[in-house]
Amino acid sequence: MSRPSIPRSELRTKFAGAASALADAFADRFEATRLASARVELRDPDVVSTAGGAQATQHLRLVFTDERVLILGSANAKAGSVELRTYEYAQMVHKERFGDIASMTRAEYDAFLEQAATFFQQQGLVVERTGPPSLPPPPQGAFGEAGGGRSSTWLLLAVLLALVGGAVAYFLARK
Repeated sequence: MSRPSIPRSELRTKFAGAASALADAFADRFEATRLASARVELRDPDVVSTAGGAQATQHLRLVFTDERVLILGSANAKAGSVELRTYEYAQMVHKERFGDIASMTRAEYDAFLEQAATFFQQQGLVVERTGPPSLPPPPQGAFGEAGGGRSSTWLLLAVLLALVGGAVAYFLARK
């Protein structure tokens, strides 16, 4: 005797269900949207549980016809937040991954971001636009700064003296 089949959607936990509903609503809204001849999608977490929301991040993706994927941002229903990458950030990542820039204009990308931001805000999520990451500032006292490098020079000298002293002690102890 077989058990009746329960639809997977009914087995999902609270956060997995919320993430799946968000992905479905996004798909309904942006089904016809194309950027650079690619479709946009919000990744559905294909799991029944997100471990209490710990794995609730969903990627907003640009999927090209050749199945290359560019991440445009992420949503997290549990945290109530969305990150949307700026045009510069998206183009930088595309160039790093694929060796060229995506064939989309700033105007069409920014128009999509506005529509996506409005959609996510209507879902009750806080939207943040994120630009390309910048390099961290050099540490204080780094070489090349005025007065920088002095502590490094003393440290190097101390290490060299310790090595020489250790070698001398070793050879004297062998005699």
